[in-house]
Amino acid sequence: MTTIVTTTGTGTPVPHRDRAGPGTHVQYGDVRLQFDVGRMTLNRLVQMDVGVAELSAIFLTHYHSDHVVGLTDVMLTHWVMDWGGEWSAIPIVAPNGHTTDFVDRMFSIWDNDLAVRSLHGGRPAEPKAAIVGFDVPDSPTEVWSSGDVRVLAGQVRHEPVEGAVGYRVETPDGVVVISGDTIVCDEMAELSAGADVIVYEAMRLDHIMQRPENSRYIKDYHAD
Repeated sequence: MTTIVTTTGTGTPVPHRDRAGPGTHVQYGDVRLQFDVGRMTLNRLVQMDVGVAELSAIFLTHYHSDHVVGLTDVMLTHWVMDWGGEWSAIPIVAPNGHTTDFVDRMFSIWDNDLAVRSLHGGRPAEPKAAIVGFDVPDSPTEVWSSGDVRVLAGQVRHEPVEGAVGYRVETPDGVVVISGDTIVCDEMAELSAGADVIVYEAMRLDHIMQRPENSRYIKDYHAD
């Protein structure tokens, strides 16, 4: 089998007509993994003919709005479309702290909507999200596996954001690394050692330096 890597989005917090928010999809056989869920991720998955029930797991790199804003869309759609109540919960794998706290709270603002739909449709108002939290490791550590596929997480440098990680996907076909947001650092070098494909976020420093001075801080915690 072949490992297929698709960038579902390469955008930023600033909307762009041609770019969805950050996200990478990795497929190996029936295993489908989504890394980060920026705006319009669900639309991109639909364009790829990937149904929400086909997702094996979702992985979050850190708690920044542009990387997680599409998660609620995916998970509520998973609940709405599970008419028979037969779909399995989707594991949401994320570093403990602010990121898992967000996942734990994300349905609370939809309490009334869930209750109304539940009473009308006669099913539990419980979207099926299974939080799989982990402490940010000092070195790459396995956080999820299925069959021949395993995913390791490693610390990256995105300060002042706390608990940012990148991921390493290992399949019999090869190794894929997703950086999330980070500067160039030794931690990413360790996570990426021997990788066949690296999806590494990067900014255009020349564009950043054209901005007003008080908005150039982005260069402090992104790769160039």
